[in-house]
Amino acid sequence: MANITAHMVVKNEDRFVGYAIRSVLPYVDTFLITDTGSTDHTIKLISSIKSPKIIFDSIPCLTRADITRVRCEHIRKTKTDWIWLVDGDEIYPYKLCEEICTVIQQNKYFGIVVKRYDVLGDVFHCQAESVGSYSLYGKTGHFSTRVISRKKITGLNFTGDYPLEDYHDNKGVRIKNYPSNQFYFTKLKYWHVGYLTRSSAGSSLFRTLNRHKYKIETGYPINTSLPEIFYQRFQQFDLVSPLKPRSVWYKIAAHLITPIKKLKRMVKRAS
Repeated sequence: MANITAHMVVKNEDRFVGYAIRSVLPYVDTFLITDTGSTDHTIKLISSIKSPKIIFDSIPCLTRADITRVRCEHIRKTKTDWIWLVDGDEIYPYKLCEEICTVIQQNKYFGIVVKRYDVLGDVFHCQAESVGSYSLYGKTGHFSTRVISRKKITGLNFTGDYPLEDYHDNKGVRIKNYPSNQFYFTKLKYWHVGYLTRSSAGSSLFRTLNRHKYKIETGYPINTSLPEIFYQRFQQFDLVSPLKPRSVWYKIAAHLITPIKKLKRMVKRAS
């Protein structure tokens, strides 16, 4: 056994959620997935993935507190020593999954911080590491804590509502305040597609802008192989291929908008 349970909470993620699940599924013992009210193909798509590892339910969530309760329920249902947090817009290369499993087997760390590409326009380009980066355990970059040890963190729990939610121990100490040497930073990265169109429901431009996620910017080419799972298709749902390159419209808009964004960032850093 891998001794890992994956957790996923989704809503209207049909364009990429199938790839996200399948990229990690071979490496975990159980995959707990809760849909919080999708209106696109997300529920049907997840249900079409036939695996005894997947435990899938649908719980309508109307508030941020409802989502927090779902996260807590996932922890309660977890029997393995390790939790792997996977969002519907996170796709892993197999080599990264193998790196994570190798670290888990060492049983040395309290958790694993996974690096990522924040992709822009298509899966072939990403945002600069300095833009929108996080500070965690004394390091700065595009990453987040995605794997957590239930065995080493006593009384692991989840409190607070987005954007102030966090995992903590039975003494109320947030795991992000633990010593940095207790966490491993991966060498490889996953594809974070949160800035792309993630659902087939409704007008993609309105929907993604309304979610404050969609970004138009030139970015930089990703000079490494794509996650292998991107080359599989879910034909029955007639979804746009994740391998589709940027449109001419996007390229023109990015060419015009990027210099303005760079100038704003320069002014912000100087102030």
